[in-house]
Amino acid sequence: MVNRIGQAIAFVLALQALPVAANIAGPFTLLVDRGFGWQPAGEFDRLRECEMEAAYSAMVYGARTGCTTARAFERWQSGITFERVALGCATASGARVVVAPGERVDVFGTEQAALEFDGCMRAWSGVVRNRR
Repeated sequence: MVNRIGQAIAFVLALQALPVAANIAGPFTLLVDRGFGWQPAGEFDRLRECEMEAAYSAMVYGARTGCTTARAFERWQSGITFERVALGCATASGARVVVAPGERVDVFGTEQAALEFDGCMRAWSGVVRNRR
């Protein structure tokens, strides 16, 4: 009971500490990490609304939370998706890869493994690698 009261007091104090200037127009994405990586948990029009929900989620669920612009989250997510697809295709094809910035992949291994990697990438992401 004392722990819950302490959490409620901390939540109220966190809300009071948020400046009025933080009420910036968005859109903003609430991100929550419950031990499985950052996942989107909501969309908000104002930064203050997002931060209030983040503070509440952190208190109730004991998770790491944060807010970012929706555009920045989409850019981050698309980069992660490309890297995950490339690494998954490398595992499936038996090729070894180095994922470079700008959605570029260097493939090492046999010609057959490189062809299988290219086919997998084309099927999953529509990316066709420039071969050298």
